[in-house]
Amino acid sequence: MRVWVAALALAAAGCGSKPAMPYPSTYTLPGTVGQIMMGQSVSGQLSLGDPRLPDNSVYQAWTYIGARGQRIRIDVTSSAFDAYAILQDASNKALSHDDDSGGGTDARIVFTLPAAGAYRIVVNTYRQGAYGPYTLTVREVAGGK
Repeated sequence: MRVWVAALALAAAGCGSKPAMPYPSTYTLPGTVGQIMMGQSVSGQLSLGDPRLPDNSVYQAWTYIGARGQRIRIDVTSSAFDAYAILQDASNKALSHDDDSGGGTDARIVFTLPAAGAYRIVVNTYRQGAYGPYTLTVREVAGGK
């Protein structure tokens, strides 16, 4: 147990490798507002006080725990701003991103996870200075579509 906790702390800090054991079902990566699970939709609100990306646009990040080879669809919808989505691994490396594939100004990422573990889903605005409510949904894509 002690080795696993130490490995988890290192992975959360961006050091070392991920623990060999699966992440607990309630685990959230540092800097995320919460966890989203398969088949779930969550509502959020981007506001002036949220953290900022290098382009000065605000964002909120969510933790998703996935399985190796799992094909997921991430949808970010908002009527208040042009939604932008980024999928990152646990060390914040961008794996995929999207602006308008969800139709109109909504974002959609379809991606096959390369490994079991924790991922960050970043909900962002395409333009700085944009705020408002959004919905984030994660679904599994059946049949490799």
